[in-house]
Amino acid sequence: MLTAPDTTMPLPPYPGLCILETVECHDVDGAQVRAALRRVNNALDIAWDAEGGLTKEQFTQVVCHCFYNQLLDQALRRPSTYAVAFLIEGLLTELSA
Repeated sequence: MLTAPDTTMPLPPYPGLCILETVECHDVDGAQVRAALRRVNNALDIAWDAEGGLTKEQFTQVVCHCFYNQLLDQALRRPSTYAVAFLIEGLLTELSA
């Protein structure tokens, strides 16, 4: 049985984020942007599981408000969810220092 490809656009988890400028810096198509957004969203879940102290909503809001475009840029350059998760951990370490 054939299944249709997933063409839904994952949204940045923080309302009001403007990602257009970051996307325009890369020569990517819609499928690559969707994949990058999924990687960032999955990386947020991985990084939150590794952190403690904040609710998932608080964690997502802080990380996205401060770093979302950096994370999206990383996800567009390196197709690795774990690379984005490691970037989140590094950015949070710098933020708390």
